Amino acid sequence: MDIIQTSNKYLNTLYLKSKDDFDRGFSHITIDKLLGLGKTQAVNAMKYLVDKKLIDTQMGFGDNVKLTSSGIDFALKLRENKLFKTIKFKSVRYLPSSRDAIEFLYWYDLIDENGNIEPKTIKVSISGSLCIGWGFQIWSNQPDVDYPELAKMLLQVGKDKIIEKLKEGTLNEQEELMLLTYTHPNSAPYNPDNLIEPQHAEFEIEVGEKILSEEIKENKLAAAIIEIRDTINAIFHSKHKDKLLLLNEERNLLDFFKTAKTEEEFTHRISSLGQVSRHMNINILRKLTNEKDTELGSVALLDKLLISLGSQNKSTTDILRNIGRIRMGYPIHTDIAGVIQGYKYFGISYPIADYQTTWTTLLNQYLTSLKQLYEILADAYLTTEK
Repeated sequence: MDIIQTSNKYLNTLYLKSKDDFDRGFSHITIDKLLGLGKTQAVNAMKYLVDKKLIDTQMGFGDNVKLTSSGIDFALKLRENKLFKTIKFKSVRYLPSSRDAIEFLYWYDLIDENGNIEPKTIKVSISGSLCIGWGFQIWSNQPDVDYPELAKMLLQVGKDKIIEKLKEGTLNEQEELMLLTYTHPNSAPYNPDNLIEPQHAEFEIEVGEKILSEEIKENKLAAAIIEIRDTINAIFHSKHKDKLLLLNEERNLLDFFKTAKTEEEFTHRISSLGQVSRHMNINILRKLTNEKDTELGSVALLDKLLISLGSQNKSTTDILRNIGRIRMGYPIHTDIAGVIQGYKYFGISYPIADYQTTWTTLLNQYLTSLKQLYEILADAYLTTEK
């Protein structure tokens, strides 16, 4: 981050924290930690802003710095025609877990410029192997003593995920994020000495610019499907060095963001869902299950794998089977009996009366199957044997 960008962030954060009392200013030490600045970066930013006569370091209260009148004008110019939301963390709790992971649950408020508050949570987990790479022991009888620095670092990762999803328009009330060696750097990306404690963490995010089209922004269901597929693949890769869930064509995922208001649209969408939901890594599944029968398809092989893990949830694979049955009827309806059986499983009447409602129902069912698969694999592959 260059000096101008750092200084603008410093100025904007100082504006946010002192706008209720510009005369009092705000602690430069806290500003530094909110921005994650090292000592040299902080000093350089402060010197730059002083030289520009945008802040006053002499007249503040205690270790506070103040915006000058020019600084206030400059901050207002930076904020002109932009919309912001504030992420204000409230508390954090260490979660005991049987998995080979350390987990924290963070409570935070999302606040808009009108003062409307949405309470939310995010759970952030870090695998045991990655935790060691970051310099922390895996097991602790006194987590409040051993993990406060880790809690500060995981808050930063969680905050970045919140910002990403907020800008996409896919942020849910409860989020979950898992850090693995496959997905995150093997050494700590932050110096905890430079970071703010969770109970004081507050970040303002610009949300005025649309990041995605309105159609994609408002579809949290599709985003959740894609995200949990990535997490499943990360967990599976951490164990077997390969992906489990594959794609015939990346563009099939785009259909999850689209409506299905007509029979033609629904036909196209269900074709994509059928392909995506059943396209798995056959080779690794055959290897893990020692299955020689080449007639068995991906869902049957997945079923055998889950049984071998001792955690099979029958609906996990039944959902996939019945999505496949529905898909086999399109576009020429060669298997009406199978189609009807598939719809009956999901409690949907045939013929279809409302294509959009049916499409949403099937996407939700697929997401349910993925969530179950995630839980099974996480418990099997991220739990330390004792």
